Parts: sequence; structure tokens; C-alpha cells
Amino acid sequence: MTAYARAPFRFRPPDLPQTLVYRDRLLRDLRQRFEHRLTVLRAGAGFGKTTLLAHAVAENLLDPLGADVWLQLVETDRQPEHLLIGLAAALATPGRVADNQVTQPTIEDIVDLIWARAPEHVALVLDDLHVVDGSPAIVVVAELCTQLPANAHLVLGTRTTPAIPIRLLQARGQALILDESDLAFDDGEQTEFARMRHVVMAAGAEMPSWPALAVLMSTVGYSASIEFLWDAVLQSLDSERRTALALLVRFGRVDDEVVQAVLGTAWSAHALLDGLPLIETRDGDYRFHDLWRAALADSIDASEWRDALITGAEVLIARGELSRGARCLQAAGADDRLIQLARAFGSAPITAGLSGAVAEVLIDCLPLHARNGALGRYLRTIETGSFQSDRILLDLHEVFQLAVNDDPELATLALWRETQMLGDVSPAVLSSPAVDDLVAAVERFAADGWPLARCALGLVRSHAAEQLRDVKGAIAAISLFEGADAALLRASVTSRYLALGHPEQVAVTLDEVLGQGVSEPVSAQVVWFRGEIDPSLAWPIVRDLPVAYGHRRLPNVHVPLLGVLTSVALAAGDLVGARRMADDALDQARRLLQRPASFAHVADALVALATEGDEAAAARFEALFREMPLAPWPPWSCLGALCAVRALVADTDWLDELEMGISMRTATAAGKAIVALRRDDDTSGAARLPWVSTELLRVHVPPSMLCELAMAVSDSIPAAAACLDQIPESTRWVERLIDHPHAPLRAKARAFTSGTPARPPYQLEITTFGEFSIRRSDGGAVSDRVRGGRVQQLVARLLTDAAPLRTSIADRLWPDLGEKQAGANLRVTLASLLDSIEPGRRSGTSWFVRSDDGRLRLGHDSVEVDLRRFDGHVAAAREAERAGRLTESLMQHRLAFELYRGEFMPGVTDADVEQERLRLQTLAYSSGCRLCELLLAKGEPEEALRAAVAAARIDPLAERARRTEIRSHLALGSALAARSAARHLRAMLHDERLSADRETEALLAKADPIDPSASL
Repeated sequence: MTAYARAPFRFRPPDLPQTLVYRDRLLRDLRQRFEHRLTVLRAGAGFGKTTLLAHAVAENLLDPLGADVWLQLVETDRQPEHLLIGLAAALATPGRVADNQVTQPTIEDIVDLIWARAPEHVALVLDDLHVVDGSPAIVVVAELCTQLPANAHLVLGTRTTPAIPIRLLQARGQALILDESDLAFDDGEQTEFARMRHVVMAAGAEMPSWPALAVLMSTVGYSASIEFLWDAVLQSLDSERRTALALLVRFGRVDDEVVQAVLGTAWSAHALLDGLPLIETRDGDYRFHDLWRAALADSIDASEWRDALITGAEVLIARGELSRGARCLQAAGADDRLIQLARAFGSAPITAGLSGAVAEVLIDCLPLHARNGALGRYLRTIETGSFQSDRILLDLHEVFQLAVNDDPELATLALWRETQMLGDVSPAVLSSPAVDDLVAAVERFAADGWPLARCALGLVRSHAAEQLRDVKGAIAAISLFEGADAALLRASVTSRYLALGHPEQVAVTLDEVLGQGVSEPVSAQVVWFRGEIDPSLAWPIVRDLPVAYGHRRLPNVHVPLLGVLTSVALAAGDLVGARRMADDALDQARRLLQRPASFAHVADALVALATEGDEAAAARFEALFREMPLAPWPPWSCLGALCAVRALVADTDWLDELEMGISMRTATAAGKAIVALRRDDDTSGAARLPWVSTELLRVHVPPSMLCELAMAVSDSIPAAAACLDQIPESTRWVERLIDHPHAPLRAKARAFTSGTPARPPYQLEITTFGEFSIRRSDGGAVSDRVRGGRVQQLVARLLTDAAPLRTSIADRLWPDLGEKQAGANLRVTLASLLDSIEPGRRSGTSWFVRSDDGRLRLGHDSVEVDLRRFDGHVAAAREAERAGRLTESLMQHRLAFELYRGEFMPGVTDADVEQERLRLQTLAYSSGCRLCELLLAKGEPEEALRAAVAAARIDPLAERARRTEIRSHLALGSALAARSAARHLRAMLHDERLSADRETEALLAKADPIDPSASL
């Protein structure tokens, strides 16, 4: 369960009470939040800050001035990393790739997420800011005040005055502050509240101006002090219900499961809390106002509420809410249970159970002696991410030294982690004199019967046997892995079998992995390596896994995951996704030690093999192995690349002799078969591959190599031919084989690509926007015959239809002729085009215009078309924006907009060309407007104004560009120019008898606040 799965108040405001005073004066003030950089509601508890903010959000939904983004701050937000994750999650919008990829967000990421929503204005509402005041996280809020883009607005609800630049923003007229004097009920609100609550006031009595006091007074029917009113509220409840509330109030937030665990089945959350004042509810969760705790503080013995907290904490812990559970145990003073929880958490499998964010909370909750002792020191190795640094071994050794005499259990855990880390980062060291002291300690604790010490001893012996290539000995040592926690034991045994190349030895099924939501990456890797799932089915299931694992802040888990997912993407045919995964892995690997980082470099080499070819991949592998030797046993990171390594890297034939399982032997056998095919014209190795196990081959053999092997034996082995048909983008890989050293394979490849012409020594550049022209890159002349008539119409057809039928083209160009005559005319016209652009071609072929199965296709290779570049830039801009890369999106929109120099294929009269012309005009206008909006939100109104004027020329009556033009004038401080532009737009719309939309009307009223008829 994620940290946010049970946080109903976290990202949405609470429900408004049924009896709500409409505080018009304050709501008017808050409507201005979209005009100020900063809005602050600063008042003590009970002044209705949260209710007022929630009401303002609800009102804005009825008549939006912008979008509200809500984030309820909690204790864990005192750490900047947690606050940034919360901000990114709050800003997430459906359908945006980027929101799912930001796993360790920065201030810049938050800025980009809001910038991406320009021109929409976004109010970032942070409620209960006082929770983080005085913590390191307040710096994040202060930086947001200065770094947010122009379309962003910060709204804060707080009891304190935070350390942010309020005075500076006030001096600039960019801040609105509402304090207790503003938030108190005025006379009209007091009267309205009394009417709504049916409160009859005694002569001379007044309704309290403090909202919380008024709520309580309305409950009991008369005015008095807050303490007296609370007493009255509580007296109206029977003693059993009052006791129940006292037992629950310290949870802050409860639901049915917690209520029934603490109170038994006699109560539900609804039955207990419904109708009570100052209770917020959302999605079955109920949150107590802070005043409830004060009122019930002394109503029961401390031992009772402490027992309740402990009971409820166990419920929270059992369902995975370790942070909340730990906070409850801390409040109950259950130090022993907290220490037990911290120990259990610390011994969880690295790949599945650990989380830096949870470790951070546990450290904060531990009693001082444990926090400053060995346990706290151990947890800090997780919290600070030292599992990914060269300090991990030193830190763990120091933990061992601190615990060895007084806490043998923790000392054993430190020994286990130290041994585990050494196996991950430098396995050869485990069989060297450098770790004699460690091994001696492991043996001593194992002899004393500590299960984790036996596991560590088994790991030491297994790695020692592995270094000697003694697989049987390495596997036999796994028998020492016994007696430890079941989850840790399962993960450790699975990891060891996998590292030894024996995934077949692991008792896990595909159904189990899928049933667990692929929550344990090592087990998932096991079934992947065994070839038990079609890569094309696996990729959609696992492509979003990096998001879930990123929140754990453990790059030494995240990078290997990205490396494996790169292989999945390649096998599924998604080269773009594979490149993205590999790039993310490379980015994070910079903080890792060499062997964990090698997962990223192997992934990069496999992508290079697919996109650049064998030489590029070989160079990357060789560079990696110069730094991290492949022998004597291939690192875990290379297990998914054994075929490519065996085929491309010299002196790797020793891999053939390793006693691995069938899946890994298949990989090395395929690599060996590639070498034999290329060097010796020997197809016997390819013939012996298990062609009936298509999924296994697709998992372990890169697509280009699998295509090569399958085609080599496809004539004699039908299963190989069937496998070839299942390889995505097989034509791409076959084209690489037309110069293969094996003559029969070369002939097959050429036959497969028969009719492929020779590449000319020049490229073509086709211009379609504003003019039509075709130019050769070598400066050679292109006949003027391409510029007009049927030839230009033919090119237009090839540009508007990816692969039109020849008969369809002929019918379009000569609708009045019979099929035979129209076909003859097409042949003449096509020949005229080809003679102009490719005069030296072989008869019956063309590099630039391909003919396949009765269809014509304008080639992509060596043909540069401004239309294609334009579409590419537009698509790239949208993809970059979805991924949160706003600077890249802005650049791509700028490139697209610059390409559009006028209408598409001017002079060509054709219904389909006209439709394409309109499509491109719309895209150009939209791209230009988006460019303007991003520039304006970025704070560059001068360039935004230029782009807005240019966009308006494309579609003078469309309002979006005109709005940006007006906003740019306003941002530049030219009210006169903004008024002139507003009046010009009004006049145009009036002349065309068009009505402005709501957004335009609001902007016109702001820029030119006069009656519309007066400007006409």
C-alpha cells in the first residue's frame, strides 16, 4: 500500500458542512488568489481556515478563474523530500506520463508541472502549513514563493507566521494576508450563523465571532467560554460514546477498521462520529478537529488511550501504513513495540520491503536512546540512501561494532547486510583475506545459532564457490539459508539462484507474480528469464513499475529494475520506451557503485545494439568490462545480455562451459551460434536452438540477433520461420543482413527486401509550407516539371496518404478517364517525377518513391520533408509536455511554428489536400498559441507577444492567440496597448457577429473595463 492510499484529506479538501455560512467578503478576497503570487490565511485553531479554503475551492468549480490544487500537510512533510513528493502527487493530472515518472521531484519539477498547465492559472493550496514551520521543508515553500511561474499562485493556511518572503511580496503588491481579525465572524455572519443553526439569542447576547466557539455554542444552545461549551457538548453525549471518542481522538483520523479494532463491533465510524461538530469526513475516513483533543485530554486515564493507540497502530501496521502506525506507537509511549517494529522493518528484503521514507519516520519515532544507538544508526543507512554509496560498508561495520556486545540480534542483522552488500558490489572480496574479520564474526554468530548469521555464512560460501565456477558448491551453500524471516529467506534464496543463472530452481509461478501486482522484482525477473510470458504482454504490465519503486528512494533497487525493463521493452519492440528506461537508469546510476550501476550500462548497450548496431553495442560492453571484469562469473546485470555479450565481446567462449540453467544456457548458445554463423558459415548452432520456445528466445536473444538466427535456418525449421514472424519490426533487422558474411543468409535477406534500390549519394529536401519545391542536398538541379500540374498533385498525394494505391491516385488525378488510360497517365507522371529527382536510378526502382503491392510510398530515408518535421516537432512537443519536460516542449513548439511559413501545398486543388491544409493550419495555430502561453508563463512576454501576433495571422478570428497578445501587453506593463488590442478584438468579433467565450470576456473586461458597445 502506498503512502497516499489511505489519505482522503491529503489531496482533496474536506466535505463542506451542511450548514455553512456564506462568507461573501472572504470568498471575494480569496477569488483574488489567482491574481497574487501569495495568499496567506493566518489564524489560530478554530477560525475556520480549512472550511473557508474548501469553500473557496468549491465556489471556483462553479465559475473557474483557474485550477485549485490541494495538499494537506502532515508531519512527514517536515522533510523536504517528502513534501516535494506530496506536491508532485497533488499536481498529477490524468493522462499525463510525466506525473508518473517524477519519483524524486525537485523544486524545478514542481515548477515545470505547474508551468505545463499554462495558460491555466493554478492555485497551490497548502493547508496546515504550521505543521512544517521551523523544519527544513519550509525552505521549499520559501523557494516556491520566488521560483513559481507566472501562472502559479501559492495559498497557505497556517497558525503561525512562516519563514517565507511575505513582507517582500507584500511590498511588491503580490501578497494578500488574512488574519484572525479578518477570519472572525462579522455582524452579518454572526446573524446568518444563528439563523442557520436556529440559535435563539438572549437579550443583549451576541453570537461569538470565533467560528469554532460559534459552532459549539450552536450545539448546546447558549454562549459561554470555549471550555464551558465543550463541557456542554460532551455532557450531551452518553458516557460510553464520550469514552469511545476519547480513545480515538489521538489517532487524528479514523475509519471503520480502526474504530472496530479499538472499540469492538458495537461501533462504526459513522455511528460514532456522524452529527458531531468539528468533524471532517471523506471517503469513509473521519478527521477530528484539533479542539477535540484538547477537550477530551483528561477524560480517561492515560493507560486507556495508550492501549487504544497501540491496538489501532497494529491495524495500521498490518495494512502497510507503517509511518502512521509508528506515530501512534510513539504517542502511546510504546517504545519496546516501536523498537520491535523498527527491527522488523530493517530486516525486510532490500528489493521489496525497504523504504527510505519509512526509515525516516521510524528514526524520528524511536526513543532517544535507540535513535542515537546502533538501531538508529542502522536505520539511517536506509534513510540516507547509503545502500547506494561507498559508505554503506563502513556504516554497517560501525553498527556491528556498536551492537556486538549488547545487541547480538542487531549485530547479526548488520553482519548480514554487510555480507549482502559485499556480494552485490564486490563478490570476489568475500573470498579474500580482506574480510577475514567479517567472516570470523559471521562464523561465530552462526555457531551461536543466529539465523541471519547462518544466512550470511551461506552467502559467503556461495560467493566463494561462484568465484571458482563451482555452481554445485554455490547452490549447496544456499542450504544454510534457513531459520530467518520467511520473506527475507524467500527473497535471499531467489536472488541467489537467479545470480547463479538458475531461475528454474525458484518455486514461483507467473500467476503468483501477477497476483501480487509484480510487487517483488526478483520473483518477477525469475519468471521473465524462464520465458514464461510473451514480451508483448509483459511490457504493458510492467512499464509503470519505476513509479512505485521510485517512491522508496533506493536507487540500488530502482536502477536494476530499469535495466531489466529495458530488455522487456526491446523484446516487445518499443525502442522509444527502451531508450527512456535506459536513460533513466544511466541518470540514477551516477550515484551508485560500479556493479549496481552496471545494470544501466548493460541496458544502454542493448539499446545501442537495437538502434545503432553491433559495433556500438560491442564498444559499450568492452568499455564496461574494462572497468568491471566479466570473469570469473558474469555479474547479475549481464544475465539478461549473455547472448549479446557472447556474440560481440572477444574471449567470452568460457561462458559456454558454465553450469547454468536451461534459460541462461539458451542465451549463451544463441550467442555462440551467432559467432559460428558469421565466422564459420556454420548454422548447426542456430539449428539446435529451442525454436518451439519462442518466448524464451525473445527474452534472451536481442531482436536483431534472433532475426538473424531465425532467418538462417527458416527453410529447414518451420518453428524458426514462425518465430521470425513474431519478432516485432522484423523488416528493420532483416535489412541489416543484406551484407551478411553467410552467403545463403545474405541471399535470403536480399530476397526478403527484393526491389530495394541503391541509395543515391544525395538527399532530397521537400518544402510544402508557403511554397512547393524539391531540392537536392548536393546542389544538383531538379527539373521544373515537379513544380506544377500533375507531378505536383502526385507529390501532394504521396504526402497526404502514407501509402496510397496506384489505382486510387490515378482515379483522383484523372477522374474523367477510364482505369487503363488513367493508369497509363500515372506511369508517365511518376516517370517524370523520378527522372527529375533521381535520374541515375536503376530501371524499375527508386530510392525515393517505393512501389509495393500496388501502392506508392514516399521514402523516409534520405527524404527531408518540412511537413514531416513539422508533425514530428508537434508530436515531440506534446510528448515532452506529457512527460513534464517543459523546456523541451517549448523548444519543439518553437521549431514547429517556425516551419509553418504559409498554407500547405499552395496552388494544389484537391479535397484531401484541402483537408490536410486545414489540419496543418489548426496544428500550427495551436502550436503557436501553446508557444505563447509557455513563454508568457515563463516570464518572457516580449517573445510571447511576437509569437501571439504571428499566430493570430494564421486564424485572425480565433481568440486564443488574441488573449495571449493582450496578456503579453499587460505583462509588459502597457495598459494602453492591451486596451487597444482588446478593442480591436471586440470590433472583429462584432463585425463577424461572433460572441466571445467566457475566458475572453473576462480578459476583455480586465484590459478594457468599459461597456462593450462604447468601443464599437
